[in-house]
Amino acid sequence: MQKKVAVIIPIYNVEKYLEDCLHSIIHQTYKNLEIILIDDGSTDASTAIAKKYFDKDKRITIIFKSNGGQGSARNAGIEYIQDGFSLTPLLDPQSNPLTTTQTIQNPKVIPFVFQATLKSNALSANDINYLTGNQFSFAHSSFNVGGGRVKSNLCNIFSSIVCKKSAQKALSTPIFPYKPVDYTLSSCIVFSHSPTPPTEIEYIHFVDSDDMLSLDCIEKCINHIGECDIIWHDTKYIYEDNIPEIQHTHLIDLLHITHEEIENEVFDILKLWRYIHSFSWVHQGLFKISLLKHIRFSTPLANEDALFGMLLFAQAATVKISLFDGLIYRYHTVSVSGHGESQNIYRKNYPLFMHDIVTTFQNGYKIKHYYFAYSCTYVCLGLLAYIQMLDDSKTELKRKLIEFLQVRAIYAFGAMCFEFDPKHIRPLLQPLEPYMNKVPKSTKIAYFAPRLYRFLKWINKKRKGLKKINNL
Repeated sequence: MQKKVAVIIPIYNVEKYLEDCLHSIIHQTYKNLEIILIDDGSTDASTAIAKKYFDKDKRITIIFKSNGGQGSARNAGIEYIQDGFSLTPLLDPQSNPLTTTQTIQNPKVIPFVFQATLKSNALSANDINYLTGNQFSFAHSSFNVGGGRVKSNLCNIFSSIVCKKSAQKALSTPIFPYKPVDYTLSSCIVFSHSPTPPTEIEYIHFVDSDDMLSLDCIEKCINHIGECDIIWHDTKYIYEDNIPEIQHTHLIDLLHITHEEIENEVFDILKLWRYIHSFSWVHQGLFKISLLKHIRFSTPLANEDALFGMLLFAQAATVKISLFDGLIYRYHTVSVSGHGESQNIYRKNYPLFMHDIVTTFQNGYKIKHYYFAYSCTYVCLGLLAYIQMLDDSKTELKRKLIEFLQVRAIYAFGAMCFEFDPKHIRPLLQPLEPYMNKVPKSTKIAYFAPRLYRFLKWINKKRKGLKKINNL
């Protein structure tokens, strides 16, 4: 019997690309799939496109939630297939006396609709340490945040279905040093073809909704993974909007391994990481669902795939490498990754969780790079917490993870070079001070002596002004 694979796809305002993505998934040559779409508060036509494909394919489930970023959306998909939600039926087509009549007269699919409430012991819950599964509390440091609700866009499009909006309520949520608060998962709406969540899922493959998979990607992954925990495949890149092409390194060159090794061996993590100094991984392959026992995405971060990827690989026993181009990655100017920066094109719309950064800087370059620094801070803190949990038998793994931490710390401490600090990053950086080996001297001055840094920056600006005048 074919092993069941969950394909988890976060969706946010990707109406231009979503059909390409979903077409590549529903037409996979490997058929035993659960396709989990998470609409992360879209305000464009993405919701309608997702519903159209839901009507086409009974393997598709849609989760609707308030906007919390890609990591939050992926967490919603993980919790759904890991029994992390309590489901309250809002519509049951099997018990609805109008269902049969409506289906005959109107071929629209009538779904099972649930209110999904995150269980208190789910790893994505705000008061759960997802590295251990233990509950934590900081009685001295808590604050109130507003509860999220599903966008009214959902109710407008599915007017034939009664939608209950989540009530606004305040949550008193502890502050966890390496886990930013995410309240958007507390309550979601689920559209499903089944009265219960899927079971017996063995593998997961993530896909971003502006990317695609090759049509035989999942089949090749299953055929090659064997007993390994992860299979890592290569990527094909496509460029749009006149973005200049980048020379990408193929896996075989990135990892400094041979064709013979790829064909005949499986790899431990440290061998794969020998020549890698910075690591991110999320949609470049397929992995066993069992690896998620103590892993979730830290949200809402710009590079949530960095911490997730490092923790995922650190817990894997063996990895299989395959050189086929399974992922088709799209470069375009409206990507949340900011691919348009070389053309001075930045995002025009920002999610609500970035509001304080956007209103503080009001400059695309500064918004992007300060947000990245904020994200790297939490990546470092999460990685440090994991390193401190490892026992003495993991010395080599600790050493490699510290190397990764030191690289990310360059960007985390870079937040101190900005004139404002709306996310209050400075106090978060204190535990990272022993890992500043690679941080530039100017950034160290900005952190340890901010007044001196501002004075030196002012002098440098004056010098540049005088030089410009002299050149006239």
